[in-house]
Amino acid sequence: MGSSERLHVRWNEYEANIKAEFSVFRQNADFFDVTLAVGSNRLRAHKIILSAFSPLLCS
Repeated sequence: MGSSERLHVRWNEYEANIKAEFSVFRQNADFFDVTLAVGSNRLRAHKIILSAFSPLLCS
């Protein structure tokens, strides 16, 4: 642990890759952790995504 060695990680084409990975998350129901209900409609979602885009849903 006393080493001062550094590691630099670079992810080429980050934007394209992150979009593709989030698409996979949307298709995989195992990762949904919240359900939004409006009338008789239900939408399963990810809390972290909702929180990132809504201060109301962040809490």
